Amino acid sequence: MQKKSQLAIFAILALLLLIMLGAMLLLTREDAALNREAELAASHDVPEEIERVEQFIQACLELEAHKGLLLLGANAGHISPPDILKAAPAGRVLWFHDNINLQPALTESRLWLEAYLNESVERCADFAHFRGEGFAIQAQKPNASVAFSADTVDVSLIYPLDIAKGETSAHLEAFAASFSLRYRRIYEVASQIINRQLDPAFDRDEPLALVDSKGFDVAATPDANDLILYTISDPTTNIRGSHYSFTFASRFSPPATVRTTRLQRNAQVNPTVFPLIVYSPDRLAQLTIAPGTTMSAARPPDTITSLQREEAAVVRGRVPMRSYTVMRSGITAPDRVTYEEIEWPLHTPVYQFEPSGLRFNVPSRLALYWGADNPVSSPAIPSGNDLLSFPRPLRYGPWTGILYGPGIETDDDWGWRPIPSKNSPDGNFVYTDIPGFSEYAGVDCSDVPIKVVSAESKTQKQGWLCWIKLIVVALLLIVLIVAGVAWALGTTIAVPLGFATLELGAVGLSWTSALITALLLGGIVGGAYSQSSANYDAEPGTITFTPTCDQIIYVEKHAEGGKSSCMPTSGEIEAVGGQPVEVAAQIKKCSSLFCGRCSIECAARYR
Repeated sequence: MQKKSQLAIFAILALLLLIMLGAMLLLTREDAALNREAELAASHDVPEEIERVEQFIQACLELEAHKGLLLLGANAGHISPPDILKAAPAGRVLWFHDNINLQPALTESRLWLEAYLNESVERCADFAHFRGEGFAIQAQKPNASVAFSADTVDVSLIYPLDIAKGETSAHLEAFAASFSLRYRRIYEVASQIINRQLDPAFDRDEPLALVDSKGFDVAATPDANDLILYTISDPTTNIRGSHYSFTFASRFSPPATVRTTRLQRNAQVNPTVFPLIVYSPDRLAQLTIAPGTTMSAARPPDTITSLQREEAAVVRGRVPMRSYTVMRSGITAPDRVTYEEIEWPLHTPVYQFEPSGLRFNVPSRLALYWGADNPVSSPAIPSGNDLLSFPRPLRYGPWTGILYGPGIETDDDWGWRPIPSKNSPDGNFVYTDIPGFSEYAGVDCSDVPIKVVSAESKTQKQGWLCWIKLIVVALLLIVLIVAGVAWALGTTIAVPLGFATLELGAVGLSWTSALITALLLGGIVGGAYSQSSANYDAEPGTITFTPTCDQIIYVEKHAEGGKSSCMPTSGEIEAVGGQPVEVAAQIKKCSSLFCGRCSIECAARYR
């Protein structure tokens, strides 16, 4: 019993001790917090005179942040959007163009706003008035930071200022502002809209279907220029007297028209019995599938669908135009290659056939007709000075070709390219043979811009070793002359004959001769498909290009020093449309007795 009472006493004492320790710890923390608050208040104890400057900077920060946020809303997340993203005539900034997402990342908008504040706050903070009152102000560059949280936009600014007036001085540095604006939430709703448009099931007549507005007012307005104009407004936010709005636009191509042709059953194994003709919706593209043809695709085809769309032009990017090489031992690549973009104005719609990836066991003929709305004219018959112009048509009559588009069949990632084709005798259409389905368009070569390609090779300029060699040669010549005189006088001077002459150095360049062959129509496109990776290329001292149509081009040579040549040799050559042409610049020999540099440039103009 006594032991139990003693244990109870010890337990009570321990409990009292714990309570006392907890109370002491709590009081200590409260004192520390009070001390920190006092220190913070003391550190921000700005003299009344200088407080006016602080309020001025704060007002500038809030004003410019308001302006920047309004710019982000009006320009679809941009402060200063590039002109190419502005949709005429509406002036809205594009976030979507023909299934391409142009939406800026939220981080990009934040960085643009920070850069804007760094410039605009410094411009706003004009201290001329204060300096007129006797203030001495030294300011460093401002540095803004922006955070887009769920319900606010928080801005902090580090702007070091040393301010003095009379005997009063202070150092200001940190400024901050917070705005009740759900910018991040608005951005998320806009992202939903763009993602819906990328869905194949998207309906342009109901662009906001399945979009969660998250409490915002969302409007979509169709425009006559294939645009949808979007506006997202926050009814709970008031910035400078109005609700905050975020606007952007989406552009769509005109809807493609469609025509469907039925195939025989099991077309992948059962060949066609009769010729099958597939027309485009406008009937100006005609695909003729010969008897005995089978068709294979990822899924057994039962129909062929032809589509068309209008395009003003198509392009190919990253086309090598100039290959420049300085000869060195062991060189494996050009020193520099210059690239450009080629654009082809179109004279037909873009024709597409589906199912994508369908292949024929034998090529089928595709003919593109020139309709009344897109006639082509024959180039004028060259005469007089025109005979010297290049490039010019290989033969008289319509000067047209066919372009092959970047469908899933191609191994070429850089866009459109010409393929071999022929003009009909009467000039009403251009035709080719295709192994399968992709995109095709007709082009009038008279409208294709002229491009200039060049291959250049130079030897590396020789340095001081060359001059030493020349001095040695000169000394040897002097010795020989003296030896000859001494011999005539009966005096013998021994000179090693092996040093009496020096071999001329020669620099060589490996090249591949150009192959320009006019192919028959049958099977021409199959070759073009297999050569697609080589149609536009650049190697040391060589450049490869592909003419759009049959034409006469001229290879021009500019050489300096040594012995060099162009391949093909300089002058007129006949080029076949859709077939690659290789121009090579070759330095055959460059004398080592002269310390200059040998060079050659081989250039060609083509359409």
